[in-house]
Amino acid sequence: MAITTLATPQFLTPSFNPMYFYFNSTVSSQLGFRYIITVTNDTTSEVIGTYKLKPIPNTLYGEIDIAKLVQTQLYNDFRQLTSYVADGHQVSYSVTVDESYYVSLDFVDYGFAGAATWPSFSNPIVNPNGFSRTMLAQGSAPIYSAGDVILVAQAPSVNFRPELDGIHTVLDVFLSAGVYYTVLDLGWIGSGGASAGVSSFADGQKTTVSGITTSVQKAYKGAFGFMTFKGYDHTQYICDGVTKLFLTTINQDIRISRQKSTWLSCYLDNAATHFVVFNIGGTLYRYGLAGMAENVILFDALPSTGIITQVFSGSWIAFVGTIDLTNVTSYTVQIETNTGLAKSEEKTITLYNECDGHTTYDICFLDRLGSWVTIPFYKGSYMNQAVQRDDIRKKYGTLDGGNWTYNATDNGDETYHVEETISYTVNTGILSQAECQYMRELLSSPQAFVSIDGGEFQSIKITSSVNSLSPISLKKLLTSSNTLILYLTNL
Repeated sequence: MAITTLATPQFLTPSFNPMYFYFNSTVSSQLGFRYIITVTNDTTSEVIGTYKLKPIPNTLYGEIDIAKLVQTQLYNDFRQLTSYVADGHQVSYSVTVDESYYVSLDFVDYGFAGAATWPSFSNPIVNPNGFSRTMLAQGSAPIYSAGDVILVAQAPSVNFRPELDGIHTVLDVFLSAGVYYTVLDLGWIGSGGASAGVSSFADGQKTTVSGITTSVQKAYKGAFGFMTFKGYDHTQYICDGVTKLFLTTINQDIRISRQKSTWLSCYLDNAATHFVVFNIGGTLYRYGLAGMAENVILFDALPSTGIITQVFSGSWIAFVGTIDLTNVTSYTVQIETNTGLAKSEEKTITLYNECDGHTTYDICFLDRLGSWVTIPFYKGSYMNQAVQRDDIRKKYGTLDGGNWTYNATDNGDETYHVEETISYTVNTGILSQAECQYMRELLSSPQAFVSIDGGEFQSIKITSSVNSLSPISLKKLLTSSNTLILYLTNL
């Protein structure tokens, strides 16, 4: 009995793409066979899912896609920090595969279980009342344990013992002189000729046999398009060399906000040190990523005075100046070690660079690979208000000295719940073809936030469902909801 792994997801897998495991077993043709799949969160040791799988017809392989299950362990991890391990964007997991099927066990004879032949004969917990018992002799390890109820069926022979056939409870199992014995609750039936047969669980219970556990693997919050994913190679996204990629869909044709941060995602290798290095007009700046190796992380990709710790001037020295991006339209960002060994691609970041006199809307959204990208909408806006009220009908008048009296203020409805929805129609201005195409990311994003005039990010709901992919003046409709609930008494 052995289970082998035929195929697994790659070590670092986007969780919103298929995550198939395939297995094979040497006993998959057994009656009632099932693969028992257990998926465990390796960080918390919590079992997050268990499945019983019928073998695939013809091949008898086991097949399971655990992507939906893994997705339940992830959430949108948005923290406005310089850098952080994105706990909500990754999960480490392992898969255990056991097998279950109906098992019968041959016995070659029955025997006497007494003080001289049964080690636990005198143990009252194992052998209540201290009676001598009947036991079955087997050539292989019993599948039973104390308390199991089994069915014994002898093969027809001249030595057939009617007392032995039927249902019995197992009291003990033990090994003696190379022979396995199963002690029954049946009193000693007396000596006779050898009588062989077969035993099985009386209630048709299946036997579960331990199998294998895969090595720990990682899944991250990402969703590649089908044509891209079919050629996916996880090693391209483990940052251990100059060609390795960030986990983002943004490219140098997309202008990001210079007012609010964009956080890029990547998977760091096991190097002792990692730094985010910016090249701004030929000058190198950096800040460290301490204690984040072998994790999916998010880091601030917009250089600013508050996050830069060192500047290169022949060697790395403490940074004490200021970062001024006023005349900067683009720069590069890269992951390096303390000694300058490149661990990722050198990615070009392009900043929005138009002068606007309108209210500014910086919209930060989760892209398909887990980065938080902030796009500016600075070309004017329209704001609308919608109010929904829930009312109750007030009672007319009151009882006063035995008379029912009326008051003009009593006549009407009273509002006990008010919900206000503010909707904004915001404009981007003229976009390039690449930027128009990239707006697909925003409209399909599961989470977005807006900062108005550089203020605090607040959660928004994107209500637009149609996007022109041509380079025209785009409009996006966003909704920010505020709820006001008034609790009134004595209604």
